[in-house]
Amino acid sequence: MDVTIGTLHSAREITITVDLTEAELKKTVEKAIIGTHLELVDVKGQVLYVPTPALAYVMVGSTPPAPVGFRI
Repeated sequence: MDVTIGTLHSAREITITVDLTEAELKKTVEKAIIGTHLELVDVKGQVLYVPTPALAYVMVGSTPPAPVGFRI
């Protein structure tokens, strides 16, 4: 599942692919809002930490692949 994280004072978004269900991800984000940081592990095993005060938004879902070619 793709997760896009927006942070305050930054124009760039953080995009990470995690191996969590939507319910597990929701619980992780809710826990982070109450706590001090958001911690996610991507499918390669890399760990991402985002301090809670820096979180602007968390967007969940995958983008559909762009169509290739011409349509008639």
